[in-house]
Amino acid sequence: MNIDHVPQWAYSWCYIFAALGFIALLKPLMAVFMMRELGVTLALLVASAGLIAAATNFTLFWMCRSSLRGMRNLNV
Repeated sequence: MNIDHVPQWAYSWCYIFAALGFIALLKPLMAVFMMRELGVTLALLVASAGLIAAATNFTLFWMCRSSLRGMRNLNV
């Protein structure tokens, strides 16, 4: 097993990070709608956690795509 070999499917699987980022954006939206049940402080904490998670996932998507950009057309 060669660990330097990048599988052909790896470049397209970076989109899982983008999907997780969009899912994480639902958390702040739900926190706004549930502010009455959660309270303002907890709703703000949940919303900020969701925004941080979304930013992290979108950063991972960008890192994955940019690091594997040269590997997408290789038939290894």
